[in-house]
Amino acid sequence: MDYSGNLISIDRLLEDIRGVVVDFAIRNILEDGFAEELSPFTRFYILYRWNYGNQSVEFDDVRKLANSIGLNLEDEGFIRIRGNKVEVLGPHQRSIEDCGDDLVDLIHLACIYWSRGEDDRLQELAAYFTPETPKIVQAIIECLPACKERQWLEGLASHWNSMKKRLIEDEKQKKLTEWGDNK
Repeated sequence: MDYSGNLISIDRLLEDIRGVVVDFAIRNILEDGFAEELSPFTRFYILYRWNYGNQSVEFDDVRKLANSIGLNLEDEGFIRIRGNKVEVLGPHQRSIEDCGDDLVDLIHLACIYWSRGEDDRLQELAAYFTPETPKIVQAIIECLPACKERQWLEGLASHWNSMKKRLIEDEKQKKLTEWGDNK
């Protein structure tokens, strides 16, 4: 029963319990308290990688995981359903046109740009990332076995670090130049 005296169904109770477990798991995977800020698709992607790595999994198992996050499992974006199996695609398995505007899609798009050496487009895309994005990328990396997706994510993470250093150097240089002009 809830606080109003209404009966709570077993299905609703199981859904609530799964939701609490999902929140707990994501907080532990990310080792931080920003899990509730993530979209359901990003939460699903992280949990799928944590539970199953890069394996195809039985539909019913993945459906339960998706439902616990509030998603209806559909064949779209990075989710592929083939018969009774579900596969979550990595960035190397997707095209630019296939990427939407969810954080996972943007991370995949960044990986694609990185793999092509398109630094200008990667720099433009970086404006849409939050300070937590590198933590999310690192958490996904740690969930994956040695595979192409992991290589791409590690390459992107390394590239981000060098991009940040360049931005800091550019800002210092700009400030130094401005100081010299004001003399």
